[in-house]
Amino acid sequence: MSKRASMNLLFFVRKNRILKSGEVSINVRISISGKTTEASIGINVYPDMWSENNCRANGNFKKAKIINNHIEQIITDIYDHYRSLALENKEITAASIKNAWLGIGEKPKSLVEVFKEHNDNMKKLIGIDFTYSTFQRYKTTLSHIKEFMQAKYGIDDIPFNKVDYKFIADLELHLKTVRKCCHNSSQST
Repeated sequence: MSKRASMNLLFFVRKNRILKSGEVSINVRISISGKTTEASIGINVYPDMWSENNCRANGNFKKAKIINNHIEQIITDIYDHYRSLALENKEITAASIKNAWLGIGEKPKSLVEVFKEHNDNMKKLIGIDFTYSTFQRYKTTLSHIKEFMQAKYGIDDIPFNKVDYKFIADLELHLKTVRKCCHNSSQST
Protein backbone atom coordinates (compact mmCIF):
# COMPACT_ATOMS: atom_id res chain seq x y z
CA MET A 1 0.00 0.00 0.00
CA SER A 2 1.15 3.54 -0.52
CA LYS A 3 1.99 5.57 2.51
CA ARG A 4 -0.90 7.88 1.64
CA ALA A 5 -3.58 5.22 1.91
CA SER A 6 -6.63 6.60 3.68
CA MET A 7 -7.63 5.03 6.96
CA ASN A 8 -11.04 4.77 8.61
CA LEU A 9 -11.81 3.71 12.17
CA LEU A 10 -15.13 2.38 13.40
CA PHE A 11 -15.92 1.55 17.02
CA PHE A 12 -18.72 -0.95 17.52
CA VAL A 13 -20.13 -3.63 19.79
CA ARG A 14 -21.59 -7.00 18.94
CA LYS A 15 -24.79 -7.11 20.96
CA ASN A 16 -25.20 -10.81 20.21
CA ARG A 17 -22.00 -11.62 22.17
CA ILE A 18 -22.98 -10.76 25.71
CA LEU A 19 -20.46 -11.49 28.47
CA LYS A 20 -21.39 -13.02 31.84
CA SER A 21 -21.46 -9.52 33.34
CA GLY A 22 -24.20 -8.53 30.88
CA GLU A 23 -21.77 -6.24 29.04
CA VAL A 24 -20.42 -6.45 25.50
CA SER A 25 -16.89 -5.70 24.40
CA ILE A 26 -16.10 -2.59 22.39
CA ASN A 27 -14.15 -3.26 19.21
CA VAL A 28 -12.36 -1.12 16.67
CA ARG A 29 -12.41 -1.85 12.94
CA ILE A 30 -9.45 -0.42 11.03
CA SER A 31 -9.99 -0.05 7.28
CA ILE A 32 -7.34 0.88 4.75
CA SER A 33 -7.87 0.66 0.99
CA GLY A 34 -10.81 -1.71 1.35
CA LYS A 35 -9.03 -4.14 3.67
CA THR A 36 -10.19 -4.35 7.28
CA THR A 37 -9.13 -5.84 10.57
CA GLU A 38 -10.70 -5.74 14.01
CA ALA A 39 -9.58 -5.84 17.64
CA SER A 40 -11.15 -5.44 21.04
CA ILE A 41 -10.19 -2.20 22.77
CA GLY A 42 -10.22 -3.88 26.15
CA ILE A 43 -13.27 -2.12 27.58
CA ASN A 44 -16.80 -3.42 27.97
CA VAL A 45 -20.10 -1.56 28.04
CA TYR A 46 -23.73 -2.44 28.72
CA PRO A 47 -25.54 -2.69 25.37
CA ASP A 48 -28.11 -0.01 26.29
CA MET A 49 -25.25 2.46 27.01
CA TRP A 50 -23.84 2.16 23.48
CA SER A 51 -24.87 4.51 20.66
CA GLU A 52 -24.44 2.83 17.29
CA ASN A 53 -24.93 6.18 15.54
CA ASN A 54 -22.21 8.00 17.48
CA CYS A 55 -19.99 4.95 18.04
CA ARG A 56 -19.60 6.07 21.64
CA ALA A 57 -21.08 5.41 25.05
CA ASN A 58 -24.26 7.40 25.80
CA GLY A 59 -24.84 9.72 28.70
CA ASN A 60 -23.01 11.81 31.24
CA PHE A 61 -22.25 8.90 33.52
CA LYS A 62 -18.71 8.55 34.81
CA LYS A 63 -18.29 5.21 33.03
CA ALA A 64 -19.50 6.70 29.72
CA LYS A 65 -16.97 9.53 30.01
CA ILE A 66 -14.16 7.08 30.80
CA ILE A 67 -15.10 4.90 27.82
CA ASN A 68 -15.33 7.84 25.44
CA ASN A 69 -12.01 9.29 26.64
CA HIS A 70 -10.43 5.87 26.14
CA ILE A 71 -11.80 5.73 22.59
CA GLU A 72 -10.39 9.20 21.83
CA GLN A 73 -6.99 8.09 23.14
CA ILE A 74 -7.10 4.98 20.96
CA ILE A 75 -7.88 7.11 17.91
CA THR A 76 -4.85 9.28 18.68
CA ASP A 77 -2.63 6.23 19.25
CA ILE A 78 -3.70 4.53 16.03
CA TYR A 79 -3.13 7.67 13.95
CA ASP A 80 0.28 8.10 15.63
CA HIS A 81 1.20 4.57 14.52
CA TYR A 82 -0.09 5.36 11.02
CA ARG A 83 2.16 8.45 10.87
CA SER A 84 5.15 6.52 12.26
CA LEU A 85 4.83 3.82 9.63
CA ALA A 86 4.51 6.46 6.92
CA LEU A 87 7.61 8.32 8.16
CA GLU A 88 9.57 5.06 8.21
CA ASN A 89 8.39 4.31 4.66
CA LYS A 90 6.93 1.00 5.84
CA GLU A 91 3.96 -0.69 4.25
CA ILE A 92 0.71 0.62 5.68
CA THR A 93 -2.05 -1.93 5.88
CA ALA A 94 -4.93 -2.41 8.28
CA ALA A 95 -3.03 -5.35 9.82
CA SER A 96 0.24 -3.42 10.20
CA ILE A 97 -1.57 -0.56 11.95
CA LYS A 98 -3.40 -2.96 14.28
CA ASN A 99 -0.18 -4.82 15.07
CA ALA A 100 1.69 -1.58 15.77
CA TRP A 101 -1.12 -0.41 18.06
CA LEU A 102 -1.21 -3.75 19.88
CA GLY A 103 2.58 -3.83 20.16
CA ILE A 104 2.91 -6.84 17.90
CA GLY A 105 5.51 -6.85 15.22
CA GLU A 106 9.08 -5.99 14.69
CA LYS A 107 11.30 -6.34 17.68
CA PRO A 108 13.54 -3.28 18.00
CA LYS A 109 17.15 -3.98 17.20
CA SER A 110 19.62 -4.06 20.04
CA LEU A 111 22.93 -2.24 20.37
CA VAL A 112 24.93 -5.48 20.27
CA GLU A 113 22.93 -6.70 17.27
CA VAL A 114 23.57 -3.46 15.33
CA PHE A 115 27.24 -3.47 16.31
CA LYS A 116 27.62 -7.12 15.21
CA GLU A 117 25.98 -6.31 11.85
CA HIS A 118 28.44 -3.44 11.44
CA ASN A 119 31.38 -5.70 12.28
CA ASP A 120 30.15 -8.45 9.93
CA ASN A 121 29.92 -5.94 7.08
CA MET A 122 33.30 -4.50 8.00
CA LYS A 123 34.86 -7.98 7.91
CA LYS A 124 33.73 -8.34 4.29
CA LEU A 125 35.54 -5.10 3.46
CA ILE A 126 38.94 -6.12 4.89
CA GLY A 127 41.50 -5.41 2.18
CA ILE A 128 39.04 -3.18 0.33
CA ASP A 129 38.20 -0.34 2.72
CA PHE A 130 39.63 -1.57 6.05
CA THR A 131 42.60 -3.41 7.43
CA TYR A 132 42.34 -6.48 9.61
CA SER A 133 43.71 -4.50 12.57
CA THR A 134 40.91 -1.92 12.22
CA PHE A 135 38.37 -4.74 12.22
CA GLN A 136 40.00 -6.16 15.37
CA ARG A 137 39.68 -2.77 17.10
CA TYR A 138 35.93 -2.74 16.40
CA LYS A 139 35.63 -6.26 17.80
CA THR A 140 37.48 -5.05 20.92
CA THR A 141 35.16 -2.04 21.16
CA LEU A 142 32.12 -4.33 21.12
CA SER A 143 33.69 -6.40 23.88
CA HIS A 144 34.25 -3.21 25.93
CA ILE A 145 30.64 -2.12 25.40
CA LYS A 146 29.35 -5.51 26.58
CA GLU A 147 31.62 -5.30 29.65
CA PHE A 148 30.36 -1.77 30.39
CA MET A 149 26.67 -2.76 30.15
CA GLN A 150 27.23 -5.70 32.48
CA ALA A 151 29.20 -3.64 35.01
CA LYS A 152 27.01 -0.52 34.96
CA TYR A 153 23.50 -1.89 34.37
CA GLY A 154 23.79 -5.66 34.90
CA ILE A 155 22.52 -6.31 31.36
CA ASP A 156 23.95 -8.06 28.31
CA ASP A 157 22.30 -5.79 25.73
CA ILE A 158 20.06 -2.75 25.34
CA PRO A 159 17.48 -1.82 22.66
CA PHE A 160 19.25 0.43 20.18
CA ASN A 161 16.55 3.09 20.47
CA LYS A 162 17.26 3.33 24.23
CA VAL A 163 20.87 4.42 23.72
CA ASP A 164 20.84 8.03 24.85
CA TYR A 165 23.32 10.74 25.82
CA LYS A 166 23.66 9.46 29.39
CA PHE A 167 24.48 5.95 28.17
CA ILE A 168 27.14 7.31 25.81
CA ALA A 169 28.63 9.64 28.45
CA ASP A 170 28.75 6.77 30.98
CA LEU A 171 30.37 4.51 28.36
CA GLU A 172 33.01 7.15 27.62
CA LEU A 173 33.77 7.51 31.33
CA HIS A 174 34.02 3.72 31.65
CA LEU A 175 36.41 3.48 28.68
CA LYS A 176 38.66 6.21 30.09
CA THR A 177 38.66 5.13 33.74
CA VAL A 178 38.25 1.35 33.73
CA ARG A 179 39.71 0.40 30.34
CA LYS A 180 42.28 3.25 30.45
CA CYS A 181 41.54 4.26 26.85
CA CYS A 182 42.97 7.59 25.75
CA HIS A 183 40.78 10.44 24.55
CA ASN A 184 40.88 9.47 20.85
CA SER A 185 40.24 5.79 21.55
CA SER A 186 37.21 6.50 23.72
CA GLN A 187 35.76 8.94 21.19
CA SER A 188 35.79 6.46 18.31
CA THR A 189 33.11 4.25 19.87
